[in-house]
Amino acid sequence: MKKILISLLIVLVTGALVGSLTLCKGKPKIKSAVENSYDEVTSKLNQGGNLYLYVSTERVEKFVDEFGGKLRKIIEAEATRYESENTETLKIFDFVFGMIKKCGLTEISGIGMSSVTMKNNYNHSKVVVHHYKEKGKGLIWQLLEEKSHDLDGLKLLPADTVLAGFIDFRLNMLWQWIKKEVEASDIPDLKKNVLSLEPLLEGQGIQLDKLLDSFSGRIGYLLTLDSEKKFTIPIGQTPLEIPEPGLALVFYVKDDTFFNLLETKLPSAQKSEEEGSKKLTIPVPPMPMPLKPEIVQTDDMLILASSPSIIEAMLAAKENGNGLTATQEFKELSKNIPLKGNGFDFIGSRLFHNILDIQKKAMEVSGEIKDEGIAAKELFDMLPKDMAVFAVLQNSDEGLVYSTNHAMDLELLVLMPAIQATGIMAAVAVPNAITAVQKAKQKNSMKDMVVISGSLADYVTDNGITPKQDGIYDRNSEFNKALSPFYVKILPVKDSWGNNFIVYCGKACSGKYGISGAVSDDFVVVSYGRDGKKDNWKFSPSNPEAGLFVVEDIEDFDKDLVAWNGSWIRAPRRSRR
Repeated sequence: MKKILISLLIVLVTGALVGSLTLCKGKPKIKSAVENSYDEVTSKLNQGGNLYLYVSTERVEKFVDEFGGKLRKIIEAEATRYESENTETLKIFDFVFGMIKKCGLTEISGIGMSSVTMKNNYNHSKVVVHHYKEKGKGLIWQLLEEKSHDLDGLKLLPADTVLAGFIDFRLNMLWQWIKKEVEASDIPDLKKNVLSLEPLLEGQGIQLDKLLDSFSGRIGYLLTLDSEKKFTIPIGQTPLEIPEPGLALVFYVKDDTFFNLLETKLPSAQKSEEEGSKKLTIPVPPMPMPLKPEIVQTDDMLILASSPSIIEAMLAAKENGNGLTATQEFKELSKNIPLKGNGFDFIGSRLFHNILDIQKKAMEVSGEIKDEGIAAKELFDMLPKDMAVFAVLQNSDEGLVYSTNHAMDLELLVLMPAIQATGIMAAVAVPNAITAVQKAKQKNSMKDMVVISGSLADYVTDNGITPKQDGIYDRNSEFNKALSPFYVKILPVKDSWGNNFIVYCGKACSGKYGISGAVSDDFVVVSYGRDGKKDNWKFSPSNPEAGLFVVEDIEDFDKDLVAWNGSWIRAPRRSRR
């Protein structure tokens, strides 16, 4: 989890550094000799800000056709050794390439972006994905409703909502399109797998077509954080308190088909009805977090929520108008944003504030911060605490317009390909570099332990017993004097992490890591690893290789290194068996 978080933060920070450029704006001084959608796209953008971009995609369809043709020839040439595989490979390529063309991507005629900083310090940005009026026949345009409508989902958001998203999504149209394309394909295995889904579900009492047709084409979700209620996360000896989270999914429906299906599939749920609404309360065993799932269908909505209180707050916000839309943050964030569309996204400033606060507290209570933990903490401090976004997506007969107000420099993301490439490389390289450093320290520590073990073996050869030793030692100890400089020029005292080596000799070995019956010529050499803390691991005589492990994560460098009489009983193995 830490590695994923660190990688994500590195992508964000690296992207911000790479993307700090300003693009040109305004009308072109030289008129293009090739007809394009510049006027159509730029008429929907805002000039005079800190970002203005237009990209013509008029030639995309021709390029896709040419590229696809060349790629098909390459595949055909590479696969000629096996005729059957060649045929199957080309069939799959033709199917996938055909889907790409039919989905509507090649109908895009131009893309535009603009961003302007407003007086309230929010940035007002727009993204336009244009197609000509006679186009727009592909799937991506048809999944949304044809025209903008009231954003009813906004009325459902309680005042403590920190994350939400609602969008038109015609599930039945998507499924019918997939079925049609698969049926028309010449790939038997694909047909078998996809077209067998409906009969399979029907055997489970689910009529897929009827179920999908019962959805009216809008879905959404929301996340709330209740500051008045605290949820305790047990982390080490210091519990961490956070605002109690609540989650809900919303499906707009035409009838009760979905509700009835859930009722049959949840026989333990308790059903009740009141004032025109139907409810399913789902019993769950005690859990460390507050969870009382409930499903409610009221009017044209079916809501799945993590607790009844979330549904109550949603319905109260809808009825009383005292939800998120009444808050000062939303009023500021929604200025100049159309309140009609085909979908919206909301991210409240409290979300990032709480996430960063939780992460920092978690690192603080975990104790000593090493290596990547220090980098992560510094990145947390660098990130803005008040990120906020409100965006509305609108569909029209000329494509999509995405209008957003935000407290981030999203205009920097116009260089997304470069940002992604550089950020991903950094996200991969930095954790790998940290791992490489730890691996080198582990390897060098093991080399020093081999030196210590070798000097002890030589001592035993000459004296028949080991020198006395039971724990850590230093340059002035009798143990060091017994071995250095005769058996080893300089006896290693500390491992590569700066922690003392531990050595047990003779009968002092008994009881260490489960070792028993030690005699006068036995010796155990130990490094506590990166964290400098002893493992609870024990040696198993019946399975002497059980202590060998594969290094897969940064925490694996915390594991102890143990050599008994010169043989590794706790150490990394080269690969998983």
